[in-house]
Amino acid sequence: MQHFARATVIGLALGAVLALSFFVIDITPPRASWEALELDLLFKTYLAIMSIVFSLVLVFLVYSVLVFRRRHAEERGAPFRSNALLERGWLIVTTVLVLVAALDAAIVLDKVFSPRTGYAQPELEVKVTASQWAWQFEYPQYGVRTAQPVLEQQRPVLFRLTSRDVVHSLFVPEFRMKFDALPGMETRMRVVPTALGQFKAVCAEACGLAHTFMAAPVRVVTPDEFQRWLAEQRR
Repeated sequence: MQHFARATVIGLALGAVLALSFFVIDITPPRASWEALELDLLFKTYLAIMSIVFSLVLVFLVYSVLVFRRRHAEERGAPFRSNALLERGWLIVTTVLVLVAALDAAIVLDKVFSPRTGYAQPELEVKVTASQWAWQFEYPQYGVRTAQPVLEQQRPVLFRLTSRDVVHSLFVPEFRMKFDALPGMETRMRVVPTALGQFKAVCAEACGLAHTFMAAPVRVVTPDEFQRWLAEQRR
């Protein structure tokens, strides 16, 4: 029991250090949307849970090899005996961890998929049509169509995606959102851009010969710049 307690303490201590490091050291790419904050936090939570389990397994393995190794060629180890309490306890702990992770993911995904509320501007609707090998963006509220979309900072955006031919996938890494564009169907993706700048929308689904080059620049601008851009597009 002494060895078990010692290995458990070492494993939990190592797991805690690894778990904390994922929250202290930012290993994720730049964030440019509200969704990125939620999804990055979920990702780090998963890493923290996995690091604790990994540390426990690793420490028990290394501890057993070092402490209970055979020191003489003729030495025989003690026979193994099962421990029902340990087996059931480990099963319960891992089950609880999986359920907690699943519940956390369900809460975050519900936020990501739900309509955004509490913003000054109404939701901006953008119809996205994919084809081999280009993107087309249409703003039905303003009668504008473009291949280089512009979004307004801190204004919720509803992307309505479809495809003319094969399956494509709209992905802006800084937004952390990726949804498929399917022929004959419409999928919806919601994003709230938070950072000004230019980003790249790429296709994340292998869609043919020129898949690598299927990209479009996405600009996030201030409300005043967005209105000026709309006026220019209408002219």
